[in-house]
Amino acid sequence: MATLTTSGDPQQTIADRPRRRYAIVGLGCRAGMFIEPLATDHHEHAEIVAFCDPNPAAIAAHQRKLTQQGLPETPRFIASDPTEMVRRTRPDTVILCTPDHLHAPQAVRLMELGCDVIVEKPLAIDAAGCRDVLEATARTGRRVRVTFNCRYMPWAGLIHKLLRQGVIGDVISAQIDWMLDARKGVTYFSRWHAEKNRSGGLLVHKATHHLDLMNWWLDAVPRTVFAMGDRAFFGAENKHKHGIGRHGPVGDHYVGQDNSGDPFAPQPHTLGEARGRFDCTPGSPGSPGYRPDRSVWRGHDLDIEDVMSVMVRYHTGPILTYNLHAFGPRPQAMIAFNGTRGRLEFHQQPGGRVMPNGPVTTAVMPEDGVPAMWRTRCVVHPLFAQAWEVPVPVAEGDHDGGDPLLAMSLFAGMDDPSLGRAAGAQQAAASALIGIAGNLSLDTGQPVDMGQLCPHISHAFRLHELD
Repeated sequence: MATLTTSGDPQQTIADRPRRRYAIVGLGCRAGMFIEPLATDHHEHAEIVAFCDPNPAAIAAHQRKLTQQGLPETPRFIASDPTEMVRRTRPDTVILCTPDHLHAPQAVRLMELGCDVIVEKPLAIDAAGCRDVLEATARTGRRVRVTFNCRYMPWAGLIHKLLRQGVIGDVISAQIDWMLDARKGVTYFSRWHAEKNRSGGLLVHKATHHLDLMNWWLDAVPRTVFAMGDRAFFGAENKHKHGIGRHGPVGDHYVGQDNSGDPFAPQPHTLGEARGRFDCTPGSPGSPGYRPDRSVWRGHDLDIEDVMSVMVRYHTGPILTYNLHAFGPRPQAMIAFNGTRGRLEFHQQPGGRVMPNGPVTTAVMPEDGVPAMWRTRCVVHPLFAQAWEVPVPVAEGDHDGGDPLLAMSLFAGMDDPSLGRAAGAQQAAASALIGIAGNLSLDTGQPVDMGQLCPHISHAFRLHELD
């Protein structure tokens, strides 16, 4: 196992470093991924100095968890604009967990105010946003870090190392087939993610997960993107396929509705958790106007695709094919690389499947009385030789054990230098732009040249040439 090392002065220990001041902007569910490690494992060398969100209930939900740990009250700023928060609390770094369409303009503003920024992916949902952030980093000299937690999953690191060792020679082509289970799909289509002008759609969202991994594995920058996609499962136009509405009208929201005839509706306790952060009663005092309980069969505010295929040509030569389905009976992933000396395959799937009205946060339920278990395999198929299986490492924590390692890198500066996992704004743009180019290709039916969308990264062929 590779040793984690600290960045910067090798003679300086973590304890010697001044305690860094962090503020959190956007207190939705994503914020917990940063608040928890800052308040626990990294509390001695980092502190949270402010929360900023227009929704007081969202801030209160996170503050309650800190209070239960015996930590003091964090200053709260009930606002959409973080300017006053920065001026009053002077954070060193601001962590952006706001809806995706706000990432680019808020990152630019925070850099102009003198802050470094940690941005939840994606960096931006359109090419203009990518260009704005890259120009702001050059203009202000501030640092941007984007949180690609999938790079920190132990199995992803295994694939990276195998490719660097040349076990299949030079990579000629690669493929990713990813299936979200239907319950996970519901989480995207019931929230703001279903609005392309706020999220960029699943093409942008998953580009910063799966396709960033491919950029990193290949150490390559995409050159050309072509995409096809459709909304064939969710949405008002598809509810008849599932018998939804057969026994009565279907409301636009789950809270306050009879959901007994909808197997895709989340369980009441899950809706209760959402209500703890958002007031789902329209017109109520203090309501932020956002409801995360929207029906996936509604006929408005839902314009993203649920099935899509993408082809990517890289500057270094390989061709990638990527398929995503957002409505499977269980989650499943198949990743493969074809090289001059053989083929590398990775498979991941659970032993169970989703059940009607199961919790949104639980992907699989026991099947035939046997607890669901993830089945993961990594196999090398050499040319003219026997295939061999590679043991897949596992770790505790969310995102297959990646989140704790990401937090260690973000807040303690400790990482495996052989993997090159830390990503700045340029590498983040390289992944987001695949989804952005894919959306443009969906609209035009034509392949899209990445360099024309964002000339700021067109000089690079290898990903490590970007920050």
